[in-house]
Amino acid sequence: MPHDDPTPPTESEPPTELTARRVLLADAAYCALSGAAFLGVAERVGRALEIPPRLVRAVGVAALAWAAALVCMARATTVRPWLLVVAVANALGALGIVALAATRSNRRVRAGVSLAALEVGGFAALQAHLLRRGSRPEEDGDGPSST
Repeated sequence: MPHDDPTPPTESEPPTELTARRVLLADAAYCALSGAAFLGVAERVGRALEIPPRLVRAVGVAALAWAAALVCMARATTVRPWLLVVAVANALGALGIVALAATRSNRRVRAGVSLAALEVGGFAALQAHLLRRGSRPEEDGDGPSST
């Protein structure tokens, strides 16, 4: 696993690495906002989803903890291994959210939950794209090097 580096990322990093750090930080912000929102409106969300509010609160706490972990991952010396972990977690999370949406009886609730699945799935797709892009050699447009 990568070692943490207290030094923040710099603009001199390879473009994919810097972009990966920024995507992890954006994901962290999304999770922190979602977690705080779940904690703040647990009763209403619980009623809408037909689940106990304590479960909504647990999801809120988990989202806040995941947000903190994402910030730590984004500050790691090498981000790529963490990006894979997060992409898989987001893909699985999106599938779980889709399953939750499919079991709701209210059409508006299904639509709202499906939107959350799209958001989480969007992060997974972006992270997978960065992983694919980072696995190819950087192209400078000049063709193969002769050195």
